[in-house]
Amino acid sequence: MTMNAPEFWNFHPITRALIRTAEPCFADPDPLVEGNWLFPGNATDAKPGPDVEGKYQVIDLDAQEWSYVDLPTGSVESVPAVGDSSPAELAAAAEFKRDMLLQVAGLRIAPLQDAVDLGVATDSEQALLVRWKQYRVTLGRVTAQDGYPKTVVWPDAPDPVPTVESAPTAPQSSAADEPTGATE
Repeated sequence: MTMNAPEFWNFHPITRALIRTAEPCFADPDPLVEGNWLFPGNATDAKPGPDVEGKYQVIDLDAQEWSYVDLPTGSVESVPAVGDSSPAELAAAAEFKRDMLLQVAGLRIAPLQDAVDLGVATDSEQALLVRWKQYRVTLGRVTAQDGYPKTVVWPDAPDPVPTVESAPTAPQSSAADEPTGATE
């Protein structure tokens, strides 16, 4: 005997507003109890009415009936979904990363600039100094990019910037290498 799976409709867990889907949703057969159907959370087999202009539907869980509610009027404020970051949070994260990269650039530029100032820089050091300074200027301008702070195109460093994962580890010393505190 073949049974047709019942159709179900999803609703928001807090507002209980109908969430329409492009395709119909059907319950799954219970593998343990023949003839029983499994429904996901925040779903009902109570069929909603047709869409009505200017209204949305809300489920009454006790009565298992849908009712129409007027859509709010006025301006709609953009609010990030749960898990999304606000523009201020995105900007703060981008500025933190920029500042960290600027510190690294400053550390790379300083000895190259010293060599130039002392007149002992090689041609390759002078060229590398220019590339690091160009990188640092580009980093300073990331906040002026189109799409900032949602989209940031980070410039490539002139040479690889070490990360914690790529940092060399200190050699392990043996007990024979450690001072004993005894004097001769």
